[in-house]
Amino acid sequence: MERILRIIQYYPGAVIAMVQGGVWRGACDLVMTCDMIIGDPTSSFAITPVK
Repeated sequence: MERILRIIQYYPGAVIAMVQGGVWRGACDLVMTCDMIIGDPTSSFAITPVK
């Protein structure tokens, strides 16, 4: 997962995430690494806190 996030972070072009429905846990990291997020009205984001 770290490798994918670094590839997105250092990609020279714009990276756009298109979201439909729920985004949970590690997928939030993936989406938040992108330059722009486009979501439809059903989009939601959830990060579970760690104890």
